Amino acid sequence: MYPNYNQNSFPPLGNFNPQPAPPYYVPQSQNLNNLDNFSGYQRYQPSPPQVSANQASSQQKLQEDVSKKKDKIISWYKLIFGRIPSESDLSTLLQSKLPEIEIVKKMLSDSEHLEVLNARNEIINSRIENERLKKEMEDMQLKQVDLENTNKGWEELVADKSNEIRELDQQIQNFNLELEKARNKIIRLEEAFNSKFSTKIKNTFDRIVDKIVDR
Repeated sequence: MYPNYNQNSFPPLGNFNPQPAPPYYVPQSQNLNNLDNFSGYQRYQPSPPQVSANQASSQQKLQEDVSKKKDKIISWYKLIFGRIPSESDLSTLLQSKLPEIEIVKKMLSDSEHLEVLNARNEIINSRIENERLKKEMEDMQLKQVDLENTNKGWEELVADKSNEIRELDQQIQNFNLELEKARNKIIRLEEAFNSKFSTKIKNTFDRIVDKIVDR
């Protein structure tokens, strides 16, 4: 009528040893004398194990230690690999009996860590090269501005010198005109002087001749 009951079918929970009991039983509230009210058998529900205060404290401390170790492993993964661990990796490390320093060393020696380091170095080198090129570009832009200002200064200087040269050319032309006028005036004076002096010499010579003839 009743199924065979094996005492070992219920695993021990802590220090709790369950007493043998049928897996099905008739509640005491039912009166078997009146079968009309019989509602059937109910499955046996064992009472929860009684845990002492020390056991509860130990279990709580164990849970806290596991939680702290989990947080540390996640932080190490983020720092070393740049990501959070997978569920399988996290479970393996949580169950590992290795000291924390050995776990960190194992992470650092992993090939993924080397790949992360190489990727970080490439990023750093790229940023350094980008900053160098940016600095060179800024220097070239400053040189370009200086050259433009210098060219502008030379253009202004050339323009000023051109104006000065034009003014000098104009002064030379005016001087040449004045010189030409002076030359022409000298020529006229020389012609007038020569002409007048020749007439005086001729008149004087004629008077001398006349005096000689009269004697």
